[in-house]
Amino acid sequence: FDVGRKPSIQALEKAMGDGTPVFLVPQIDLTVEAPREQDLYQVGTISNVRQILRMPGNNVRVMVEGQCRARMMCLTGTEPYLTAQVEEIPTQSAGRNSARTEALIRSTYELFQQYVEVGPQTSSDLLINILASDDPGYIADFVAQNIAMRNEDKQAVLAELRPVRRLEKLHRLLVREVEILALDQEIQNKAREQMND
Repeated sequence: FDVGRKPSIQALEKAMGDGTPVFLVPQIDLTVEAPREQDLYQVGTISNVRQILRMPGNNVRVMVEGQCRARMMCLTGTEPYLTAQVEEIPTQSAGRNSARTEALIRSTYELFQQYVEVGPQTSSDLLINILASDDPGYIADFVAQNIAMRNEDKQAVLAELRPVRRLEKLHRLLVREVEILALDQEIQNKAREQMND
C-alpha cells in the first residue's frame, strides 16, 4: 500500500529499522489529516514491514506481511507518530466443516473464479491458492485481500472474528462485486458498439 503522511512513514521506517512489528488499522474518514482514536477502526493487523520503496511526491510504497488480527485498546501517544496499546486477537478455528459450510466454500470458489475471469488484472494463480484450502476463515481473508472492494467492506471482513460468519460476509460482498464487474463489462461493450456504429 502507499503511504503519504510523514508520521506514518516515520513509524514504518522505525519498525523496519528495529525489526519490530507495526499495528495497521485504517482510518474511518480518510480526509482527517491528524487522526485521533475516534477516527480509527478498532480491529487491525499486526504486521512485519518487509520493504519500503520511495515514490515520487514524498510518498512511499510499503510491503508488509500480516501476522494476526489485533484490537486497539487505546492510543498511548501521538508524537512523532501514533502509538497504541494493542491486544492480539486469538485465531478462532472453524472446526470440522458442516455440509452448509462446505456448500458456502464451493459457492465462494465459483464466485471467485467468475471474478478472476472478468476482474481487472487478477492472476489465475489466486484461484489455485484458495482451492488448496478448506478453511473458511483463510478463504475469506485471502479473497478479501486480493479483490478490489471498498475499504469499509474489507474492514467488515477483517473485524468478523468467527470464520464461517466471515466467509458468509465475504460471499455477500463477492456476489455484489461480480455483479458490478458484469455490469461494467456490459456498459463497456455497449459503448464500444456505439463507437463502432
